[in-house]
Amino acid sequence: MMKIYEQYKGTQLSVPVHLYDRDLVAQRVIREFNGCNQQDLARIYGYSEKWVKSVLRQSRQDEQLAAKQHRD
Repeated sequence: MMKIYEQYKGTQLSVPVHLYDRDLVAQRVIREFNGCNQQDLARIYGYSEKWVKSVLRQSRQDEQLAAKQHRD
């Protein structure tokens, strides 16, 4: 910690809120969703429940569209 202090003392630093790529997190959320863990996934990855629900909803819509196109 002292090395960081010595290196950057007096400097204003900007640290990102999310350390992971948004698309990568969306893929992980879709893969790890078990039907009832939206709140946990939001907390784990630091996104809102609304965002997680949106990702899952879009994933379902994409799957339905792909299935429909496959049938036609």
